[in-house]
Amino acid sequence: MNAKGDLLPFNYITGNKDEVDRFPDSENKKKLSLNAYLGAIPIAEALDAGASIVVTGRVVDSALVLGPLLHEFKWNPHKDWDEMAGASLAGHIIECGCHTTGGNFTDWELSANSPHGGWANMGFPVVECHPNGEFIVTKPEETGGLVSVGTVKEQLVYEVLDPGSYILPDVILDLRNVKVTQVGKDRVLVTGAKGRPPTPYLKCSGIYVDGYKLTADLWIGGVDARRKALAVGDAVIKRARKNLERFGIEDYTAVRVEALGSESTYGPHSTALDAREVCCRITAVHPEKHGLLLLGVELAPSATGNAPGITGGGAGRPHPSPNMTHYSILAPKTALPAHLTIGSGDKQIQKTVHFTGPTHAKNEYPPALPAAPLPPANSNEETVLVPLIRIAYARSGDKGDTSNVGVIARDPKFYPYINQQLTANSVKEYMGHLVQGKVAKYELPGIQALNFVLTRSLGGGGLSSLNLDRQGKSYGQMVLSFKVKVPKGLLSNL
Repeated sequence: MNAKGDLLPFNYITGNKDEVDRFPDSENKKKLSLNAYLGAIPIAEALDAGASIVVTGRVVDSALVLGPLLHEFKWNPHKDWDEMAGASLAGHIIECGCHTTGGNFTDWELSANSPHGGWANMGFPVVECHPNGEFIVTKPEETGGLVSVGTVKEQLVYEVLDPGSYILPDVILDLRNVKVTQVGKDRVLVTGAKGRPPTPYLKCSGIYVDGYKLTADLWIGGVDARRKALAVGDAVIKRARKNLERFGIEDYTAVRVEALGSESTYGPHSTALDAREVCCRITAVHPEKHGLLLLGVELAPSATGNAPGITGGGAGRPHPSPNMTHYSILAPKTALPAHLTIGSGDKQIQKTVHFTGPTHAKNEYPPALPAAPLPPANSNEETVLVPLIRIAYARSGDKGDTSNVGVIARDPKFYPYINQQLTANSVKEYMGHLVQGKVAKYELPGIQALNFVLTRSLGGGGLSSLNLDRQGKSYGQMVLSFKVKVPKGLLSNL
């Protein structure tokens, strides 16, 4: 495919080369895989041809819902954009299982302590879909968890980039004016999804091997545990580098030393620098496996030659593993037809599905939103500074080396204050110890939410990242510690 010259680097915001996920910089890099994300139309056509069960290759999560609904409701896959948008949103809402029934939920105790067993008996989500694209989210009776506007809104913003242009193979979904309404116990109605024709491309994700990686753990306790851990890690790296130099081996490509338990991921916002129990985490990358073996043998001597209070080395001496690195590209849909095989024996049907539908115009963007409401101009009202979690939910996720943080007002009355104070610049400043790229801010007024997209924020993302949180799962919880100023009177009912 590379030889054809028609594969374009994939980018989430601007298309600028500097924002693209890491692409193999040498033909000597071992490529392990390249998977295109197909859509729902081949699934629908297989069902139309009589299939009862459809086994696919790589497809987008939403296609698992949109495909059956295209078949059931006989929607036109090249015309009924709003209906397809609603079905795709339904697929997005249930794609991560219990994420929408109380898993990964900001108000976790409501889920953990819910009736019928809580987390020990979590109910998976069910969507009741209608021909107009609207749907109700619920779960089986007598199961743990909950379905609320909070759980559904959190999942709605999960792993979303531009909410006005959520690009899928079959439709471009506009989430900005979606409405989420509680209509009964564990029953939430979702309406208002809008759709536009898709792009002429499919996203493809590839993996290549970029050297080897090793991660080692040493548990350290006592006074000054954090400082001891960092000093031990520094000493281990220095001893290993001396051995590399002695044997004429090149230096490590990357190294990282952290003291887990001291809120190392929080950077300047840590409040646990005096922790008395930490894990010294040492991670390194090297072009060759033996370069990392020289690091691994330096761990055990630390227990007798370095800091007091070293209690063990995790699972024993670590071993290098291939450093598998992710990259994304775009491929023309016309180059990737889907091949169907239905049935077997004399009744087997084989069919090829080519993309023939319309695509969006090259510069087509979603319609502009009206100006966001501002807080009332009342200088006499007493205000208080509170952590964002008092007035908002949040959920975060990843797309390669890009993460997103969705922030949802607990009540519409808080939305103007959150929108005014939580800006792209303030989030970039607060998360600056993690974000090497830029921060973009998007509004979702339908659910009173903001979405922040943080580029180059995951240390490369995926398996190759040296970050403890390589998928941004904790970033939303981190942002919820951000302090915002709100009128004291608005907090009376919380």
